[in-house]
Amino acid sequence: MTQESRFVAAYDWLVSACAVIVGLFILLTVVLVTADVVGRYFFDKPIGWVFEVTEHILVCVPFLGMAWLIRRGEHVRIEIVVQLFPAHWQPRFEMVADLLSALACAIATYYAVVTAIDHFSRGIVTYGIYPVPKFILITIIAFGLGLSTIEFLRRSVLLIHPTPEGA
Repeated sequence: MTQESRFVAAYDWLVSACAVIVGLFILLTVVLVTADVVGRYFFDKPIGWVFEVTEHILVCVPFLGMAWLIRRGEHVRIEIVVQLFPAHWQPRFEMVADLLSALACAIATYYAVVTAIDHFSRGIVTYGIYPVPKFILITIIAFGLGLSTIEFLRRSVLLIHPTPEGA
């Protein structure tokens, strides 16, 4: 296995691991909210931190799952313009859309990194009963956007140089 293929395999594992983490976060949210509702309505003992934890999970889930969805082609796409063109032109427009999406994600990644560094240096925390350093959440956003940038670039390259079937 070449160094490049090891790097690609490690990157692919990372994106898949993020998808697993998203699944675990969603499962954790279901369990926590259920426990909170049962505690609140049957025992008059709500779990005070569940709301804040689920808020943080809801920030993490879309950003950690984006790259995996892009890879699978299951991210939100508006294909109405692409479908207006003849079939032989559509891959070119899809490539342009992927490149524009990569650019948008790269710009958003840059600003998220700058914001995370700023929040870290100023010690900004979230509002709530149990404050969390805000840079942690913004770093997760930057990480997910960075992976999404790579996936959009990867899709555009694969549209130019498709891999053989079964490879």
